[in-house]
Amino acid sequence: MDTDTSTHPLGAVVDGVRDSLDGVASCPVWSLPDAELGPILAALTKERARLDALILDLARQADVNAVHAATAAASTAVWVRQQTRMSRAEAGGAVKLAKALDTTLHTTKKALAEGRVSLRHAQEIHLAMGKLPADIDPEVKAQGEAALVEQAQTFDPQELRALGDRLYQVVAPADANRRIGEQLAREERKAAATRSVYFGTAGPGVGTVTMRFERAYMTQLHGMLDALAKPRPGPHGRDTRPYDRRLADAAIEWIGLAQAAGNAPTRGGTRPRITATIPFQYLRDLYGHGVIHTTLQATATLNPTSPAGCCEDSPTGCGENVGGCSDRENGGADGSGPKVGTFGKVPDGIPVSARWLRMLTCDAEILPAVLGSDGAILDLGTTTRLFTSNQRHALGERDGHHCNFPDCQTPEKWCHAHHLIHWADGGPTDIGNGVLLCPTHHHLIHHDNWQVRMGDHGHPEYIPPPWTDPTRHPLRR
Repeated sequence: MDTDTSTHPLGAVVDGVRDSLDGVASCPVWSLPDAELGPILAALTKERARLDALILDLARQADVNAVHAATAAASTAVWVRQQTRMSRAEAGGAVKLAKALDTTLHTTKKALAEGRVSLRHAQEIHLAMGKLPADIDPEVKAQGEAALVEQAQTFDPQELRALGDRLYQVVAPADANRRIGEQLAREERKAAATRSVYFGTAGPGVGTVTMRFERAYMTQLHGMLDALAKPRPGPHGRDTRPYDRRLADAAIEWIGLAQAAGNAPTRGGTRPRITATIPFQYLRDLYGHGVIHTTLQATATLNPTSPAGCCEDSPTGCGENVGGCSDRENGGADGSGPKVGTFGKVPDGIPVSARWLRMLTCDAEILPAVLGSDGAILDLGTTTRLFTSNQRHALGERDGHHCNFPDCQTPEKWCHAHHLIHWADGGPTDIGNGVLLCPTHHHLIHHDNWQVRMGDHGHPEYIPPPWTDPTRHPLRR
């Protein structure tokens, strides 16, 4: 709908612009020579900026005159929306920018009116100037505005925003550094006071952890995990894990590194350990599940010969029922079902599959409390289950000081020592029955139906599952 604008000289100008644009229909763009497309595009962009400056002038004048008061509009921004069908955010931003150009950003206003900067450039300059401290010298502010207007001749609005974020450091570096230091100190104190770690669950078999601490430490953590999360091409091509999965796998690997460290934290003179309880036949035959418990909790073991409900946390075997053990939890009083001893408080026990326990007990600080059919502990860890440091070194010498899986270069110190024949199956803890595997490929062996065996050449070889290679041709390093 055309609007009558002829009552003022400015209206006549608008009519002239409209008539000129109407004339474009008689000279279609496709008829332009290629050499003229660029210059005309640049010229129109410049004139559009000048029109934007005029529109902002009109919005500012309407605000000064409080034109909205004579209408049903609640504010100048609402009035502008009614006249132009701008969005709420766009109209509000236009009124604010128009006021700033009229009252403080005179250099930017002049540049926009001359078409030297675009409306988006002007918006970014306004945003950057608004971030400057309110109490700085007005002359410093003017220098900052002039610097941004000059940079707008070279950089696009997004690039100008990045420059604007560092404006104060450019125009007043000493004061900026002081203020930034004070601000960071406040933020760090607040962050330190709100540090927290929460452990939770997210459904069956899934645990969650939410951490909150200073950004500097978060950056350190991210850097450590990122270094472990680099793609690791396998024997059948590139690493297809998404980055978030690789970070999660890296976190698991990092936990293993921390546990293996010689200066790992101790509690009561020993490193924190996990105790796992599982019936022997479950661990041997890879069915059923066990329970893992942290030794940071009080421990008690069920005495299968004690009356139901008695726990072996005292010399008599009938001390306080620390774990709340009962017939229902530990096997029936009539002997039906395996009796599982209680280590720590029962609610803290985490059920895990036998397959997981097999992998975890290969080379971790996990004490397997292997139970007989009557619930008696057959073996609470062993001194020969884990490879010694000398054995690990010998495995490293044999396997090249990195993961032995084909094409994997994960360093030896990040690897687990895996039993080719699991110790639960009677496999010995010696060099001929061991191989160094990174956490990723260790998981592959235990969970993805890969097999590893000692080849005739005296080095491990890997048998892929049939859906990966129907011939199951052995792979070697």
